[in-house]
Amino acid sequence: MSQKVEQPPPTEVPLANLPSPTANDVSPPEYSAGPGSPGALQTPTPAVTAQPKATAPPTATPGQIIITPLNQIGERTEWIQCPFCLQTSKIQVRKEGSTMQVVAGVLCCLLCVCLACVPCIAHWFEDTEYRCATCHKIVATENYDGIYKTHGPGGSVQRLN
Repeated sequence: MSQKVEQPPPTEVPLANLPSPTANDVSPPEYSAGPGSPGALQTPTPAVTAQPKATAPPTATPGQIIITPLNQIGERTEWIQCPFCLQTSKIQVRKEGSTMQVVAGVLCCLLCVCLACVPCIAHWFEDTEYRCATCHKIVATENYDGIYKTHGPGGSVQRLN
């Protein structure tokens, strides 16, 4: 003879006493009745979490240099691997006025002769050239409107900022 043991009814816990979910908690699968039989189990969809990208720049120990890829060089002097001479060298940054700077100077001159030099003094519409310090060839250019091109023996590659 087997005896049935009566289990106590489940106790209710107020929501205020429950711990708050954290980012590491995984939500339980959802169950609902399917089209076939009542109470049928549906397969839960897996949760996808995005991993944050590392944004910290690499750090160098004393005596070690960091080579910056051509598509990531900026306004300061950095070390690059030149695609022309294949040497590790610094870049030389040089800014030049564009034809748009001349047009802006002419338009300012129409207002007042004294304003003709404002686009040059304010560095409006300047293109930036990045040159290898070893072979002095242009490795990248950036137009005043943000179009960035890297140059190499096989041609140039363009990217928009």
